[in-house]
Amino acid sequence: MRETWSDRQTWSVDALVRRYRCRAFGPNAFDPDMIDKVGPAETEVQKIVPGRELPGGLLPFRDPRGWHETPLYLPQQGTLVFGDGLTERAGSLRVWMSPTHEERALPDLRAMLDLPFERVIISHGEPVHDREAFQQALERPPWPASSLHIAAWRGDLEQVRKLVEGGADPTARSEPDEPYGNSDLTPLEWAVNASRLQSEPTHDDVIVYLKSVMKAKGMA
Repeated sequence: MRETWSDRQTWSVDALVRRYRCRAFGPNAFDPDMIDKVGPAETEVQKIVPGRELPGGLLPFRDPRGWHETPLYLPQQGTLVFGDGLTERAGSLRVWMSPTHEERALPDLRAMLDLPFERVIISHGEPVHDREAFQQALERPPWPASSLHIAAWRGDLEQVRKLVEGGADPTARSEPDEPYGNSDLTPLEWAVNASRLQSEPTHDDVIVYLKSVMKAKGMA
């Protein structure tokens, strides 16, 4: 559903279909900026429906992060395939952060342990991992930051309160290799940075609340 890396002028789904003379299945979530740039895709993409078997016996699941990425189970190969739901960092498999990591991503991923898969293939980092690495990933913090970081960035006071009261650590820091300019920062610092990018003071309540929490912990 994106442009190819080679020329930035061709839909990747069109390049794939031309090369392999295959049908295309996906979420039909084309980048509107790309449509404006090169026009609509040539390929008719058949919509993937989670739980509805695909040709070859592949079984799709809903995206654990709630976006447009569909994990697939390949029973003949005993393999799970992910888009951006998982990543590899410093030799460890990690779950990519999302606003509903605890409520949605982890339960969905844990449910996949009922499948008799032996390996996991991902799109970012070392591509192939085993079942044990997948299990260990579910016990690690999400990469590159927590749900509390995301809620603070969005200025979602209700979710920030809910997470803190549920035990989320307000002193936790984002990973040093966080790719968007917010490395090694607390949720409070994420909220402050986000407020600097906003024309309206939508993060003030979150900042005040997190400062009070940090003060209570002797951190501010």
